[in-house]
Amino acid sequence: MSDKYKEIGEILAAARREQGKSLKDASESTKIMEHYLTAVETGEPGNLPSQAYFDLFARSYAEYLGIDAAIFDEIDDKSPGTAATTSDDLTILPDDTDIAEAVSHAQAKKFGKSLIYLVSAAIIIFIALILYNQFFIEDKNGQLGQILSGTPAETDQSANDEKSRLDNLIIPDTPYEPPGKLKLYMKAKQDVWAIMVRDGDTVLNRRLVVGDERLWEADFRYNLTLGISTAVDLYVNDQKLGPLTERARTISGFEINQVNYKNFIPQPEPTIPSPPAEQIEESDTGTIEEATDGN
Repeated sequence: MSDKYKEIGEILAAARREQGKSLKDASESTKIMEHYLTAVETGEPGNLPSQAYFDLFARSYAEYLGIDAAIFDEIDDKSPGTAATTSDDLTILPDDTDIAEAVSHAQAKKFGKSLIYLVSAAIIIFIALILYNQFFIEDKNGQLGQILSGTPAETDQSANDEKSRLDNLIIPDTPYEPPGKLKLYMKAKQDVWAIMVRDGDTVLNRRLVVGDERLWEADFRYNLTLGISTAVDLYVNDQKLGPLTERARTISGFEINQVNYKNFIPQPEPTIPSPPAEQIEESDTGTIEEATDGN
């Protein structure tokens, strides 16, 4: 019998007796049959299916007794020809269900510890991401810090103000109404060559004489060419236009459209208000008095 196995068995047996535990208690907790635990305590691996099971059962037994199994690695095996084995070298005997159950129990405990470590790491990473998103990423308006530092009431008020601002920006859904026809009336005041293009189509290209009249309707615009800009009178939508240029000259492609024609309608000159009647009487009285004193 190897001194290493005997020493390991003595350590386990002494710890069990010191804790007041029986082999039956140990067997129920570790799921290892009593006669196998007895073989471990007596250091007799020959009573186990193989020496590899001694190491596996001894470590499970040590964990049950609260002993760090790492001390087994420090015990020198003084028996020549004995090689250390691991649980990977085990061959489960098909007809030994107790041994298979013990091995599965040990592997399950090892897997459970690994799973706990993995879940804990995932939780820590998840919490770190939440904190990073809350404290280090600002929103597109740069107002995240203000929202986080404000009270719930202030936050609600800010949200309401933002909603009101967006509501005011929404354009009402009103049906589109195209502008009406642009009616243009032209009458020649003197002989002049004229070209009129209506919405891209030429409707006039000839010499006009005094008194010639023309009337058109367009959807968008007119382009007028005149040898003398002041030679005709123009009316748009029954409103007379003022001079197209400050002085008489030739114009080419002059545009009159739905928007700009109002710029050529003469604005009424402001009238100077008359002074109140009382002021006029006082002024006249003063003049008379001055004339009387002079005499």
